[in-house]
Amino acid sequence: MINGTRQCLGASTHIAGLVSRDGAIILPQNGLSYWYFEKLGSPLRGSRLASVAPDGTLTKTFPLDAVIGGVVNKPANLVEPGRVRLADQPGDRIEIGELDNRVTPRLAAIKSGIESSGWPVHVTDGLRDPHQARISASRSRSCGASGQELVGLEMRQAL
Repeated sequence: MINGTRQCLGASTHIAGLVSRDGAIILPQNGLSYWYFEKLGSPLRGSRLASVAPDGTLTKTFPLDAVIGGVVNKPANLVEPGRVRLADQPGDRIEIGELDNRVTPRLAAIKSGIESSGWPVHVTDGLRDPHQARISASRSRSCGASGQELVGLEMRQAL
């Protein structure tokens, strides 16, 4: 599991080499991820947000069938470089889902593995819903696309 697709750009080839042929990679985001418009019957399918995937490296490196999307709900503050303070909250969890919104057996297996470490997991058939809520709450503070890229784009209708 890699939190933040921009952070894995330089290491993407190495990371992809660690994933087995039938394996999965979880790319949780607090903002929009490079796969946001993929695997849906949408006019925006195949669109790429320049601030998230400037050159398409991740799309070329990680097959979409191997990607599990996710949203991390864990408050964290950067106190200073190299020092992060985590705040335990009742809503702490990771939400995971298939890019096409199906609930699959591999999601159940991943949930079981993550929950065994003590972190709650919610499997969703509406993977983009938490992203929409965060975008609405903080348009330009997201780790992915900026609010300016989304101005005038009726994402709910398009998806």
